[in-house]
Amino acid sequence: MFAPMILPLQLTCVLIVILFVVIVVSPLGRSTRRQRIGWFLLGSPFLFIAAILIVGFLVDAVRYRTFQYAQAADIRDPYVRLPKSATNVTVNKYASGHEARFSVTKAELLSWFDEEWKRVCVYSQPRNNADYQAGHPEASAQTGHTLDPRFETLGWEPLPDVVYFCGPVSGRGGGFTVYYSESRQLAYLRHAYW
Repeated sequence: MFAPMILPLQLTCVLIVILFVVIVVSPLGRSTRRQRIGWFLLGSPFLFIAAILIVGFLVDAVRYRTFQYAQAADIRDPYVRLPKSATNVTVNKYASGHEARFSVTKAELLSWFDEEWKRVCVYSQPRNNADYQAGHPEASAQTGHTLDPRFETLGWEPLPDVVYFCGPVSGRGGGFTVYYSESRQLAYLRHAYW
């Protein structure tokens, strides 16, 4: 839940320590060290709040946006898990999750889906169908499902023959859904973090 704030908090703390060293330890001006420490302590809460907001804004502008990858192996973010054979990958990342669009065959998608269920089956319960535990996600796929409206806001075209797969839930409560078009061999994934 607070994961997006960790990096800005760490960077802000480093900046505050550097500022403390510059203001208090270095011989600046005619004021005594005690006066500089007093001014620093008086202003540090306001400085901390302003700094964390500014650093957070700058960091978020770099890490939360849309990324393009030729293949899934190029993705270095541990939160973005896709089939290894996925190509033409587009990932739209934000603080509480991401959406991904990628090309993959149905066999590769189902194989990856089975691996994901095996990886987190300790935390997850089958959602609608006992076939999840048996390793048959295609049995629980729902045809004729409408796409998540968020995909349309990204400019991604609707899929003609969409099949909907509901993924497992992680130990921290996050989960994902996959919308797949076999005729286009195109998948849309929506992953929520918690």
